[in-house]
Amino acid sequence: FTDEKKRELNKPIDGRFPLHIEHENIQDFLRCQVPFHWHPELEIITVDAGHVSLTIADHTYEGTHGDVFFAAGEELHEIRAAGRENQFRSFVFAADFLQFAADQSEFALLSPLAEGRLRFATCIRAGEPGQSEIRALLAQIVRAWQVQAPGCQLAVKAALLGIVAV
Repeated sequence: FTDEKKRELNKPIDGRFPLHIEHENIQDFLRCQVPFHWHPELEIITVDAGHVSLTIADHTYEGTHGDVFFAAGEELHEIRAAGRENQFRSFVFAADFLQFAADQSEFALLSPLAEGRLRFATCIRAGEPGQSEIRALLAQIVRAWQVQAPGCQLAVKAALLGIVAV
C-alpha cells in the first residue's frame, strides 16, 4: 500500500534492527506486480527464478535468475512479471544502519551512501564483476536471518558492509 505520493506504507522498518527481507512469488501480487512505490530505505532486489521486469527511477530492466538490482532511498520503483515461476527477494534497510565509528570507509563510502551522494550500480547481471560475491553475501544474510542465532544481526550487518565493499 502507498500514500498519494506513492510512499510505501505497509512495511515499517524496525528501528532496533532496520532490515526487512521478503521472498516473493510475483504471482501473489495483484495483477502480478508490485506497483510503483518508494521508501526512504535502500532496497536490494534479487531475481531468484524466472524473469522479472523492474523499473527503477526512469529505466526498465529485464531481470533473470541471478541478477541483482539496487533501488536508492526515495527512488521510485516497481516490479512486474507474469507466472508463478517468477520469484524475487528484496532486502530493505536504512543506509545509516551500516554506520559505525568514523574511519576511512566511513568518510569514503558509508556517509556518502547514507547521504545519497554515492549509489550502487542499479543493475548487476549474472556473470558481471561483483555479482557472484553480492549473491553469496545476500545468501549469508538469508541464512543468518532464518536461523536467528545469537549474533545474527552482526552477521547481517557484516554482509551488508561486504556488499558495499564489493
